[in-house]
Amino acid sequence: FYTVNKEGEKILNTGESRGRIYDAATRFPRDLIQLSNDAVSTSRAADTSMPAMQCTHVLLNLYTTSEGLVWHRDIYENDGKSDHPVVNLSIGATCVFGFKHLDTDEERTVELRSGDILLFGGPCRLIKHAVLEI
Repeated sequence: FYTVNKEGEKILNTGESRGRIYDAATRFPRDLIQLSNDAVSTSRAADTSMPAMQCTHVLLNLYTTSEGLVWHRDIYENDGKSDHPVVNLSIGATCVFGFKHLDTDEERTVELRSGDILLFGGPCRLIKHAVLEI
């Protein structure tokens, strides 16, 4: 989550109020990857539009303030490809997670507590979302 700047000071690696780690799933504990795969299987049982997938990458965000993360869509190459689900595992502080399909849609929110899992995949894979409050 951290890097060292030119002055030798430890700073968050995004240049913002959060740190970020993105790496291959093989670099993380098997139990964490299995939890992700189990969440997808459970979701598919409830909603057949959720595509099958096996976890290949993990993204961790460390929030150090209550600022959260601005509205965005996971559209970049390191966000995954196609309609495969993004599995969000909330660890630590409770947050308010906002989401909407279109910019003009009303903002909807859900409170995520430590241990909660939220998936978006299939037709909701590119849903606009934000961490509104921590």
